[in-house]
Amino acid sequence: MNLLMTFGANIFIASAGTYFIFKMIPYQINPKLLLWRKTVIILLILIINFLLMNFAFELPDGVRLDLRYVSIILIAVLASPLFTISTAALIGLARFLLGNVAVSLQAFLFIMVLAIFASFWTYIRKNKVHESRLIFELYIISVVVNLINMSLFYGFHFKLVVLAIIWMFFNGLSLLLLYGVLYDMRHTRHLYIIETERAFTDALTNLSNRRAFDQHIRLLSKDVTVKKLSALMLDIDFFKSVNDTYGHPVGDKVLQSCASIIQEHCFEKGHAYRLGGEEFCVLGINFDQDAAFELAEKIRLAIQHTPIPIDAHQKISITISIGVATAYLSTDFEYIHHFADKALYEAKNNGRNQTILL
Repeated sequence: MNLLMTFGANIFIASAGTYFIFKMIPYQINPKLLLWRKTVIILLILIINFLLMNFAFELPDGVRLDLRYVSIILIAVLASPLFTISTAALIGLARFLLGNVAVSLQAFLFIMVLAIFASFWTYIRKNKVHESRLIFELYIISVVVNLINMSLFYGFHFKLVVLAIIWMFFNGLSLLLLYGVLYDMRHTRHLYIIETERAFTDALTNLSNRRAFDQHIRLLSKDVTVKKLSALMLDIDFFKSVNDTYGHPVGDKVLQSCASIIQEHCFEKGHAYRLGGEEFCVLGINFDQDAAFELAEKIRLAIQHTPIPIDAHQKISITISIGVATAYLSTDFEYIHHFADKALYEAKNNGRNQTILL
């Protein structure tokens, strides 16, 4: 009963720790994470493992087993070798706080050997097998390393085999449960990301939609690094006639073709949106009027000179009108598309297929 209660305490501590750690990171611990996040993650891992050491399984001959090695396997899969080995070293050093220098030294050497082997194996296998298979292989490595460790420390005898079986059972079960927690969290987060992207993406053109545009404008108005903002309002000329003449499927092709050209020209230069119907918008961050006008003309000419196939034998050409406006005060950013709208209205009244700078 005491063994089961201790195991339950280990699982609770490890599961809660896993939950908090992976709430802080996306899908893996990578070099791009901010230093403070890495520091907090390491501190959480240390606290979790120190608690696990205090809730260790008390076995015969003074043997204490805990689940701290499970975290090394998970870290090896999700983090870089340097992160894994340095974290393992800190965990090993924390063992000395519990006293018994000889046992602590043995535990330190074991966890370091395990971290090095796990990091090396992950490096050569990560892109070749599924993650669950990799974790199983690392578990087998941890079993082998632990058997060697116990043989060297306690000598090889029947009781050692029994202890090894107990250790394998509890570590294997805990690893399975923790990976289940991790998998469920990742799956939930993945679904959340997908739904969020859908909410801010236009389904037909894959451009950002009006909701994304409004949110981006609000964020830009609070960003002190943005000194000026240019907006390009684009509207397909005579789009209603295209729908009436060729049908809505062809109209959809026209929208997709225009969106593709706009996105291609905005790559690393601006953000493109479909605001609704045949109306698009491009935001140029820290663009002056000349740069915005130049981008608008490139897009307009590219669309004008790109015929759109509507069937195997026929293509149609379309044009767009563009209005351009630039705001130099953050207080005006939220109204920038209204200014660009006025320029667009003027472009349409002047005969279409042109760019007007307000």
